[in-house]
Amino acid sequence: MRLYNYLQPRITVELSNALSYFVLNNAANNDTAIAVVAEIYDFLLVHRRLRCGPHTLNLIGQTLLWGNNQQAYDNAPKELSDEVRFMREWRKDGPLGVLLDVINYIKTPQQHKLFINFQHRANADLSAKDRKILKTVNEYLAILRPLKLATKRLKGRGTYKRFGLLAKVIPVFETILSSYEERVESYSGVNYDEPSAPEDHIAINLRAAWAKANEYYIKLDDSPTYYAATSLYPAYKHYCDNA
Repeated sequence: MRLYNYLQPRITVELSNALSYFVLNNAANNDTAIAVVAEIYDFLLVHRRLRCGPHTLNLIGQTLLWGNNQQAYDNAPKELSDEVRFMREWRKDGPLGVLLDVINYIKTPQQHKLFINFQHRANADLSAKDRKILKTVNEYLAILRPLKLATKRLKGRGTYKRFGLLAKVIPVFETILSSYEERVESYSGVNYDEPSAPEDHIAINLRAAWAKANEYYIKLDDSPTYYAATSLYPAYKHYCDNA
């Protein structure tokens, strides 16, 4: 104990000089942990608490598929409770819910191969109803594609130094927001009471995903690190000025 009491002040000074930034996922207990560290070593929590970009993109994708954001609905207040119930049932028993059940069922490479072989045979003779279901799945795959590409840009790749750069976080989030804004706008003039109108679940889920992306985009303002990294990166040196 006497040795600890002797070394503790020196350890504190060394750690205080060495501590930089903390890249963590969005769990609330991480905020609590960094708050304790910030109090001990006397730094501003929001400046040094950075968020894992791929984890945040995963949350956006989950919101797109399974989220529950009532502000994303474009319904009259009296219709809102019914629409929420319809969406809950659709997510469970609709094309995405069934696809998730299939994915969860596939546990081994042998099952995966069996599924692929069956899929190739079945796709050759799909009914009109089945093709409509497949079209829905493909639409969501297209909507998720920007998140997949963004995740690849923000994931570290060893010593390549081309991926996972902090400087790319702001441009990536702005690309995601712009992409979903454009898709939501394409549904703005749709009259969903028309028999030929597309189902409204895509527009609802897009608005929910955009709201989640914007929520975390706003949080980037908490730390000047993101803007400093973007401005100092040669390819983006005028990015913040032109944003």
